[in-house]
Amino acid sequence: MALNAAQWAGDYAAAGVGAIEMDLRNLGAADLVVRLLLENPVQAPPTDEAVTLSGAQLPAGGAWTRVVFPLSATSLAPTIGDPTQLLSGVTILRIIHSVGADQADPIAGVLGVDNIRALAAPVAVPEPATALLFGVGLLGLGMAHRRKAARAA
Repeated sequence: MALNAAQWAGDYAAAGVGAIEMDLRNLGAADLVVRLLLENPVQAPPTDEAVTLSGAQLPAGGAWTRVVFPLSATSLAPTIGDPTQLLSGVTILRIIHSVGADQADPIAGVLGVDNIRALAAPVAVPEPATALLFGVGLLGLGMAHRRKAARAA
């Protein structure tokens, strides 16, 4: 387990963090399943805690692997409290080995971690039919404006 209680703390929802990306390499002799565990304790036990549903399968002695952990209320398994509330007040980010989306499983391992970055939440793109309808509406407004201007002249 790796623990970071300062650099990765904050309001992920307001900051638009939709995922955390990192390069991982299993340097040990045992296979690993790496997940992120997020918590919100502030000098007390956490009221909200969750683990990423997606886990990176890293075979022993494997190569560097780029992994993206989605961070939304639906991509987290709550262990305590509410994931939506948690994403508004993360105080600790842990990198853990966990076969299931739960607390860390004890293991003797060596994990290489590099290039950790927060990624923006994806922007919702309207469906083609919605975009077409919006475009037709704008075209109609433009034509109505031209007719009104022509009558005024």
